[in-house]
Amino acid sequence: MRYTLCLACLLSLSGAFTTLRATDLQVSQNSSVSVVRKIFREKGSGRPLERVEVRFDDQVFYSDPDGRISVTFPSAYSGDFEIYRDGYVEESLSVEVFRNDEVIFLYPDIPQNQVVIRGKRNRMISSKQVSAEEVREVTPRGDPAQITRLLPGVQVQGFRPEVVIRGSAPGDSLYYVDGMAVPFVYHSIGGISVLPKKLVSQVNFQSGGFSAEWGNATGGVIVLETPEDIPGQSLTQMTLNVPMFASVFHERPLSDHEGISVSVRKSFLDYIIPSVSEDDLIVPGFYDAHARYLQKRDDGYLKVMALSSSDRLRLELGNNGAADESGKARFDIGTYFGTLGLTQRKSLSEGWSYTVSPQVLFSHIDNDFQDNFVRINAWSYRMPFVLQKRLGRRSRWQLGAELEWTQARVSIRVPRIDADDPFPDFEDAPVVETRFDGKGYIGSAWTSVDVPVADAVFTPGLRVFRSSDLRHSGADPRMTATWDLTKDRIFRFAVGRYSRSPEYAELDQDYGNPELSWELSDHYILGVEQQWGQSWTGEFQLYAKENTRMVQSDPILRYSNSGRLRSRGLEIFLRKNLTGRWFGWLSYTWSVTEEKKNELSSWRPSENDQTHVINLVGAYKLSGQWTLGGRLNYHSGDRYTPIEGAVFNTTYNKYQPRYRPDALYESRLPAWHQADLYTSWDQLYDYFKIRYRFGVEFLSAERQAFGVAYNYDYSKKDYFRGIPPIPYIEVTGEF
Repeated sequence: MRYTLCLACLLSLSGAFTTLRATDLQVSQNSSVSVVRKIFREKGSGRPLERVEVRFDDQVFYSDPDGRISVTFPSAYSGDFEIYRDGYVEESLSVEVFRNDEVIFLYPDIPQNQVVIRGKRNRMISSKQVSAEEVREVTPRGDPAQITRLLPGVQVQGFRPEVVIRGSAPGDSLYYVDGMAVPFVYHSIGGISVLPKKLVSQVNFQSGGFSAEWGNATGGVIVLETPEDIPGQSLTQMTLNVPMFASVFHERPLSDHEGISVSVRKSFLDYIIPSVSEDDLIVPGFYDAHARYLQKRDDGYLKVMALSSSDRLRLELGNNGAADESGKARFDIGTYFGTLGLTQRKSLSEGWSYTVSPQVLFSHIDNDFQDNFVRINAWSYRMPFVLQKRLGRRSRWQLGAELEWTQARVSIRVPRIDADDPFPDFEDAPVVETRFDGKGYIGSAWTSVDVPVADAVFTPGLRVFRSSDLRHSGADPRMTATWDLTKDRIFRFAVGRYSRSPEYAELDQDYGNPELSWELSDHYILGVEQQWGQSWTGEFQLYAKENTRMVQSDPILRYSNSGRLRSRGLEIFLRKNLTGRWFGWLSYTWSVTEEKKNELSSWRPSENDQTHVINLVGAYKLSGQWTLGGRLNYHSGDRYTPIEGAVFNTTYNKYQPRYRPDALYESRLPAWHQADLYTSWDQLYDYFKIRYRFGVEFLSAERQAFGVAYNYDYSKKDYFRGIPPIPYIEVTGEF
């Protein structure tokens, strides 16, 4: 009886042993019973593993959140201990090994019991949801932010850091990091995002029909969101990508409720390319850095972030356009931004909550082309605020306000080209040089509410706004609806108006037209989402966009709101979910985008018109440490205006190209395809790992054409192209 009571006490207090180190009391035994205490950790990170099962005979024991476990078994037991946790290699250990090993490391493996858990319906009409694990496996270099460049409705234009969404110019879309607005979220090379991939927890991409929360945009919305959980332990990642960049990332908990992360990354492709190639190439370079503080409480969180990013493109072309003494036309394009802000989200009583995101942003643009330049320095201060009330399981009411104040200094020296002139010449055109300071604000307020009706949810919204630079205020009504036709099929619908302010230079008294008004865009969307079991998902959407009052050049007013644009398309997204060894998706976009300068002109192709865009991406897991993957991209060539011929001008002693005004963007560059292939393998140690990623990017039969270069009399033409296929080796040490 005494022994029985002592053993009962021992078992009842087993939870207390979790606070002891394994070396304090690893094995206890008497004549008939042994108690062994272990710690289970993940091989490669040392992270404690919860819910590890230890089985013998009919007994099962589980590890606690710290990975600790106490296993009681007969001292005479001579069989094996089966160790199991889904997603890790199953182990079978003998009694001798099980007694002696203080810490047991489990190797990652392919999950065997993985299923797709369907939570609440996604009510955002044109958004896409893909798990973070899938994104990291199939996007180039495992960068989650690049998911948007592989989805329907998106076009990528050369080395530009932005993307074209449903025919809209890159500047017509919004880019955010958490609650902070940024000029762009992609670097000019390879679409690398401005955030380290470890810091991106979710990408919110909306290609159209977005809610009243977002304003001053007629294209789409891309939001990179960072984690809301405190890291469980310190982590350092050091990455060397040859020949592209090097980076360092570090995160650590400060307490149970606080954590920090920092990173810095620098490219060196801009040093390598000029030394190994004599061809005419676009030479990119970039760097970025961040520092973030996170505080998490039961009622919400606080994120404070400083983010800096810089991009540069140096273009060297053969005898084309204006040339210096070396016969090279030189372009130097630089963009930079730095921002500091915070996002606080807090839950209040009775279903109320609020989010506030004050921010200060500095942006700098420095574009030089021979003797011409555009230089812009701008400071922006934003204060968005959102109040939310949960009305029910499928309903919420939101009320928001946002005030943005901007001051900018603009210096411009550019030739003013008459678009109707059949002999436009950048060298001989009159040069406009101006410098001005601009400042002003945009204030807005918005509201939306979910209205459940049977199996449908309607969300009407309204956004009202005013700018100090424009004489007229505006109001954008919007409506979205989702209807659950069955448990596996959703119907989606959206209609709404979206407004955007002209640029500061376009509103300048001397260079532009201060009488300009808001640009308008009307969105119409119909779509169906279909689930086929646990493994397959399909989304199909039809869309149409009608833009009016678009800013166009004007020979008298310099700029006017006379332009129109229309875009329509079909988007298909077929996805194999991550439920086994392989996953991936196929996205296809068919679209036609046209525009006209004024009501008297006819419709013509838009600069951003690309008829076909196809992305096929996928990955196959050979094991928990080895993955193969890649992507195949195809899209129609970019538009350009052809030169019909040339006339020799004796006054300037040179040939001048001749354009037809009605042929603007009539021709296409060659269609382009590209394949990116890679394999990654993890070399695991107890508390750190090394990931090797081998691949090749920009793989194609011929390099993508980005523009047209002509000889001296414009009788022959050639294309200037992007960089050749780049094999790379990326080594990441993580500890």
